[in-house]
Amino acid sequence: MPDAFGELEGNDAYAVLGLSPDATDKEILTAHRRLVFEHHPDRNGDSPAARAHTTLLNAARHVLTADRAAYDRWRAAPPAEPDEPAEPPESADDPWSEASFGAGPPPPPPNDRPSADPWDAPLNDDPDDDWDYYEQDSYDRDTYDRADDLWEEAVPSAWSERPPPAYPPPYVPPPRYQRQHIPPTYDRGAPPRPYPPPPPRQRRSGLGCIATLVGIIVVTLVFGVRGQSEVTRVPLAFGGTWQGEIRDTGDAKAKPWKITVKLVAGTTEGTTSYPGHGCKGVLTFEEADDDFLVMTERATGECADSRIRFTTRRDDLVIDYCGVDCDRPTWTGTLTLK
Repeated sequence: MPDAFGELEGNDAYAVLGLSPDATDKEILTAHRRLVFEHHPDRNGDSPAARAHTTLLNAARHVLTADRAAYDRWRAAPPAEPDEPAEPPESADDPWSEASFGAGPPPPPPNDRPSADPWDAPLNDDPDDDWDYYEQDSYDRDTYDRADDLWEEAVPSAWSERPPPAYPPPYVPPPRYQRQHIPPTYDRGAPPRPYPPPPPRQRRSGLGCIATLVGIIVVTLVFGVRGQSEVTRVPLAFGGTWQGEIRDTGDAKAKPWKITVKLVAGTTEGTTSYPGHGCKGVLTFEEADDDFLVMTERATGECADSRIRFTTRRDDLVIDYCGVDCDRPTWTGTLTLK
């Protein structure tokens, strides 16, 4: 089988897939898909036999789909007979043909053996060899002098007496330049002039201090009386007769009450009346400002005493009945000037 079909390992591709040689390409792919699904290692416990069979199935599909024509021609050709190895030619004068294999040659008789080992004899046995002298123990290298020593008559030349060359000293790099820090000088100009001394304090007489104190007391008394007269009277904006209705802030279903308030500007009193309920009240000034007025009501009849705050809003007057805290009135209403 050629190397291109060696992956089949001697198996027939059609037999591996269970097909006939006239099978179509579609039948080849279908049979390969079915057999791979059946023998896949994932379905057979990842056994070595399942892996080898799946590899053979893939090789058969590859041969029949990629090179089917060449495989069919190889499959139809008769198998070639194996060649027999040629025998080597016989040599006419083979020295080993008459050789006898076995033990070595017999040892010589005892009388023919040498009396001594030839390697035990000294190697330097030449009587004229000068080197034997140096190997003797009596040789003294310090006293030995040869007659033909050529170096005894040597004359030194100018080159041999020449002094050794003077090599230059090693190169030492110069130190790195370091820039010196020079602090700058600034022209600050002339020194500042000294401040002039403070003028001497003048002694004041006791009459001046008394006059200043009297003036402060007079101003305080005048403006204090004036201010008290302004805040203890009903402001001009609140003067007149006002009529309207008031409602209970805690009961939205309660009916409103009609009320009439009379305030005289510049005084500290006023009156209230509630038509249809048979009660009246007398107002006494408590505090006032430009936009509000607080008065205390002393009621007669069925009404109870209360604290009333009046506030101006454009042309109307807002009335709130309150206790200590006027931000949470119990009754409230809007009055108009009659």
